[in-house]
Amino acid sequence: MEKVVIINSGNESIINKYKINTISTLKSLSPLMRIIRGVSLSINSNLISWFSRNDWIDEIDRFQTVILFDCMGMVNIAKLIDSRYTDKRKIIFYWNPIKDDSYKSIPESFEIWTSDHDDSLKYGFKYGGQFVYEKFFANIDKSPSYDVYFVGINKGRFKSLKKIERQLKNKGLVTLFRYVDSVKSFYNKHYSHPIPYETVVKETAKANILMEYNQKGQKGLTLRCVESIILQKKLITNNKEVLNLSLYNPQNIYIINNEIGDGFDAFVNSPFSLYTNETVSLYFFSSWLTRILSNKEINDYHSI
Repeated sequence: MEKVVIINSGNESIINKYKINTISTLKSLSPLMRIIRGVSLSINSNLISWFSRNDWIDEIDRFQTVILFDCMGMVNIAKLIDSRYTDKRKIIFYWNPIKDDSYKSIPESFEIWTSDHDDSLKYGFKYGGQFVYEKFFANIDKSPSYDVYFVGINKGRFKSLKKIERQLKNKGLVTLFRYVDSVKSFYNKHYSHPIPYETVVKETAKANILMEYNQKGQKGLTLRCVESIILQKKLITNNKEVLNLSLYNPQNIYIINNEIGDGFDAFVNSPFSLYTNETVSLYFFSSWLTRILSNKEINDYHSI
């Protein structure tokens, strides 16, 4: 019997390159139909049954361990797996912060892991940490083309980000800020179409400094923060939680409130302090999977 399968990762093709099996509960669709599905589900999540497969549950038979990524309809999926399989190790991984109490309905047979350190403390979940797929970063060109890079959807933060971008430009810095909006991008050149993550990584690698701006209440490490570690880049962030990271270094990470403040010029001009290979590897998918399967939480925080 094969060891592990990951369900609804949303990144089946890249995970398969690690020789890890994946299952999607959704039907295989053309790119156009995937867009239609995304729009439909954003309007009414109950429509997910129209796009779901009926036979995915049978594929779990040959695996010992099931890892279910958080997704639309996750609780119902977990309940179905629980009712069918009693002899397997079952895991749910929350890649995003908890926003409601639906986790209370997850069957007790499931281990609950999270990428968010604050949620692990708040809810008693196991802390698996954030990760990226290292295969996206192999042989990537890191020569800078601009000073500061941001990419993300609105989440109520575009007004603040545009103010920060103006401040950066006034300091003579070259910026590439992608304000992603799949609707406004069709008629407003200041907004960007959604782009593949592989493109995000390539653009991120060409910046001297990465910009992250967490939505209200989000404290966990974002992909931008992890990418800054992997790519050995400086980071601007409004997430004060980074002060608790064992890797925190003010030469590498600048914390803002709603605008650029004192000490920013010194930060830009200070030398970068390289992260160790051991620190970098903590945030690779292969390390994350090893932690989950060996039931060993990541230890990348300290108390201050």
